[in-house]
Amino acid sequence: MLRKLIGIEIKETGRKIAIYRNADYSEWVVRFYIDGVHQTDADYHSDDSQDAYDTANNWVNKRTSNAPTLVAPVLI
Repeated sequence: MLRKLIGIEIKETGRKIAIYRNADYSEWVVRFYIDGVHQTDADYHSDDSQDAYDTANNWVNKRTSNAPTLVAPVLI
């Protein structure tokens, strides 16, 4: 079962990410959205939480030259 841990939206670019923990498969899932549309072919699965957060940070921060918005890891 997926449990949503965090969601970040950058309004000026329309990008949004959601990070989920899937305990059934011991994996982390990053879902990507552009202008509210889930990019289903882009879902990212990893067994490493830091890898999932790094992937989310990299994608969501592809916006402007402004200071980055970082996703803070959550220990579970």
